[in-house]
Amino acid sequence: MTWTRLSDDFYDDDTINSLSHEAFRLHVYALVWCNKQLTDGRITIARARRLLPEVDVDTAIRDLILSGLWSEFEADAFQIDWARQEPSEDVLDRQAANARRNREYRKRKAAHADGDHSLCDPRYCKDTGKRDASRGPSRDNPRPVPSEGQGQGKGTRPTGVAACGHKALQDDTRYCVIGCLLEEVA
Repeated sequence: MTWTRLSDDFYDDDTINSLSHEAFRLHVYALVWCNKQLTDGRITIARARRLLPEVDVDTAIRDLILSGLWSEFEADAFQIDWARQEPSEDVLDRQAANARRNREYRKRKAAHADGDHSLCDPRYCKDTGKRDASRGPSRDNPRPVPSEGQGQGKGTRPTGVAACGHKALQDDTRYCVIGCLLEEVA
C-alpha cells in the first residue's frame, strides 16, 4: 500500500489556493492515483478524464499547467510535481523488505510449530535450549517471590532483590547484578 503525502500546510500554498475547485480535485485525485500505480507522477490525459468524468478536465489541466504543478510529459501525458512524494523505487524496496520479513516470520512460526526451535529467538522461546538465565525469568528460572512477613507490606521484595528479580548490587543500589537499571524494571 502506498500513501499520498499532503503536508499540513498544503492548502496554505498560494499556488494551491489559486486553483479552481475542479483543478484542485483533479490534482489531489491524480496524486493518489499516481501513488497507487507507482507512476512517479506521470498521468495520461485519458486517465485524468476518468478520474473526474463530471468536470471539464481540459480546463483543470490547463490551470494545473499554468500553476506549474503539472507539466507536459508527452503528447498525451503529464508529469505532476513529485518532489514531496515517495519515489516508486523506494515503495518497491519497502514492499520487498516487508514481504521478506513476512516470509521469514512464517518460516520461523512453521518451524516452531513443528518442534524445530533453531530459528527461534531465545528471549521469546523457552524451548530453544539456549536460554540465558541472565535474560530474566522463565519457567526454569522464575522471578523470586517475596517472602511473607518481610518488608513494609504485601508485595515488597526481600532485601537485596531488585525489581527485575535479580540480586541487587550491594555497592550500588541503582543496578542489579546483571546491570538492569532499577528505575526501568521497577
